[in-house]
Amino acid sequence: AEVYSAGAAYEEALPYYERALEDEAQPDVLFGAAFAAFQAKQYELSVKRLDDLLAADPDYFSAYLLKAQCFNMMEDYKRAYDAIKEGLARDEFDKELYLFAGKLALKLGKGEEGVEMLRQAIALDPEYMEALYALISYFHAEERDEELLELASMAVESGNDWHALYPMIAKAYDRTEQFGKALEYYDKAYPAFSDDPEFLESFALFLVEEGKRDRALEIIKQLQALEPENPQWFDWLQSFE
Repeated sequence: AEVYSAGAAYEEALPYYERALEDEAQPDVLFGAAFAAFQAKQYELSVKRLDDLLAADPDYFSAYLLKAQCFNMMEDYKRAYDAIKEGLARDEFDKELYLFAGKLALKLGKGEEGVEMLRQAIALDPEYMEALYALISYFHAEERDEELLELASMAVESGNDWHALYPMIAKAYDRTEQFGKALEYYDKAYPAFSDDPEFLESFALFLVEEGKRDRALEIIKQLQALEPENPQWFDWLQSFE
């Protein structure tokens, strides 16, 4: 079973896990069977094996995350959230549990719960990029710019290259009328997002509003090259000319 799983042949692994479980339901074998079932998209079987595992060993912490992921794939987000909260009740120092709990809470419309869960993940690891990105993306969508910038400044000060965050930081500075800082972060984001039409459109609009028409024209020409079938960029070029 483990050899098949190591080669990503999860469906082939499952019968061997089942044979092993007939002899003795060891926790690691139960988890292996549950993981193979998850990878084979047999989510109900995976949940059954995880329930067996947790009944035998409630402190097998990784089982809670996998169980939540099963329910998430089944689009049963409430049960997924309940499963992840059970895990957090057992292990309050697992950043991955907090991250997944935060994402699920936001999906369920529990905004403040989601924010708190993501903040807990970041408190455990201030350089946890996935949690930072999830929370900053939420603040960006909700236009909670002051909170976004406070969190982003903490991330940027760590000295890492957080280029994935730069477009949202730029937009937050733009919305709060800190135009110099906005331009700084648009420029920082540009090398990584020079082929992203959404970013380029936002950058071009900012440059137009700031009266930087020559630079804006360069960006619009890039947009036209990226999306030659989009008439909007042709119209923009016509208006500039």
